[in-house]
Amino acid sequence: MLAPDGDHVVARLTNHDVRPAFSRRVESSAAEAHAGVRAIGPPVEPGTALAGRYVREGSWPPGALAVAVQRHGAMLPATGATQLAAGDQLTVLTPAAQAPAVAQLGRLGSTPEPGPSA
Repeated sequence: MLAPDGDHVVARLTNHDVRPAFSRRVESSAAEAHAGVRAIGPPVEPGTALAGRYVREGSWPPGALAVAVQRHGAMLPATGATQLAAGDQLTVLTPAAQAPAVAQLGRLGSTPEPGPSA
């Protein structure tokens, strides 16, 4: 670092000095960005709003994003073209306030809503 006059070196910063502070800030920023977001894994039960439907047809609450489907021990990406089956286990990222609604989607008692025609 230079003195205010711009002619004299008053300190020197190295990667060793900067890296820990940078890492702390990145971790803090990530925690702030993820605050209030939950990853939940509702099951898809037979006869529910999601069983037999495509991910794109789901009645997802605002801010919810289906990211994966576990089926017969295999993890599949959840795309709009993924057809859900009874027994699937979903992974959904959702705002914490929407988590109860997301959890209910794959359970008995949830009401199917019409989706777009395939």
